[in-house]
Amino acid sequence: MFVIKPTKAIDLQQAIFILSFYQVKYHSISDGEDPGTAILVVDKENKEGDLYLAEMAFQMNFRQVGNVCPVCKEETGERVCGHLTFSSFVGESFLD
Repeated sequence: MFVIKPTKAIDLQQAIFILSFYQVKYHSISDGEDPGTAILVVDKENKEGDLYLAEMAFQMNFRQVGNVCPVCKEETGERVCGHLTFSSFVGESFLD
């Protein structure tokens, strides 16, 4: 599992593009009021190879933030977890 917490619309667009390329399943979470609270959670039920390739693509193209993912912070109150959280796109845009 890993999490994408986009900071801008282009970050969200790039994230969905990468996720669709690797055909991994994900779901979205928000508070239902503020679009800025939306996050994408890449499910651990994906084929292992697809999940790893998608995660590597995010490591190469997105900034990593925090020590605890929003899911663990909300569910368990943990201060540190092993799930990567990605925020802003830094790679060369495929969409320009």
